[in-house]
Amino acid sequence: MDERPTPLPPDVAPEPALSIGQRVLPSGLVRRSAWLLLSAALAHAATACGAPGTTLGGPEASAPVLAGGTTSLGAHPTDDGKTDAALPATDDTAAIPLWKDGKDHPRGYLGDEAPDGTHFLPPPPAPGSPGDATDRAIEQKVRALQGSARWQWAARDNDLETPVAPRAFECALGVTFDPATMPILTRLLARVTSDVGAGGERAKQRFARKRPYAVAETTTCIPPEARPPNASYPSGHAATGWAWALVLMELAPDRAEAVARRGIAFGDSRVVCGIHYASDVDAGRLVGATVIARLRAEPAFVRDLARARTELAAARTSATQNAACAEEEAVLANRGF
Repeated sequence: MDERPTPLPPDVAPEPALSIGQRVLPSGLVRRSAWLLLSAALAHAATACGAPGTTLGGPEASAPVLAGGTTSLGAHPTDDGKTDAALPATDDTAAIPLWKDGKDHPRGYLGDEAPDGTHFLPPPPAPGSPGDATDRAIEQKVRALQGSARWQWAARDNDLETPVAPRAFECALGVTFDPATMPILTRLLARVTSDVGAGGERAKQRFARKRPYAVAETTTCIPPEARPPNASYPSGHAATGWAWALVLMELAPDRAEAVARRGIAFGDSRVVCGIHYASDVDAGRLVGATVIARLRAEPAFVRDLARARTELAAARTSATQNAACAEEEAVLANRGF
């Protein structure tokens, strides 16, 4: 993948800012948030109504098959902006072997049809704008967390691509996340990660925003050699964390509030870690929400969602209280900014 920055077209200008409490957001970001919530609800309603080919777990649900009996699945852009070879496409999520990291990560459901962030995200705050000033003020504030328990938790949240990465949501769900007992859910979340990454990477290339440590050297919660060299806006971790949260809230609606808090904290960890600005994280969540709305119309995803619901429900019947969950709740209660 070509990692050279793509300059903004001359007609793209920063949008006016809107102040919400202590945060200053582009007004377009706020408008798009409301629209995404509506579009996601409509997409979910269409699926739930049993449109042909989208019945949850029904016989009509099948992946779109190409010549040779494989589905159209996209390659997975890694954190360094490169597209890896990924695994062969398959219409059976259960048949995907476990992977190690981004180099052999499963492909997504959507392939080239993944929503393109350049088509709906506003530009990042322009240098010297109120939004930029807010980002930099937050960046300075979270430096006080370096070495703290919240800082260490941000380092844990750096894992995005291994099969056990969704363990970040164990306490929120009240269950132990085990790929061996939840193989469909494990692979579903991995394929969602690939779709989210594809949509966000195009926006990263277009807006080419430098990460905080590329603007001025600073300490991050991960080693310098582990820092992603690609662009900052939007945050891929925040996008994936929020997409996972949306899936898990649907599968365990009684745990929705706890899952939502953890999904937000997962994205916030990127700011605490010094890897992203706050507006990168806000934009990432929009990417995650958009991809999930699109996936609701994808028969293979809908089928796997129904199977994952059964897996999770079975796992929750034997769930035990994790003693570390009280510590996690206390640590993550401190957002840091």
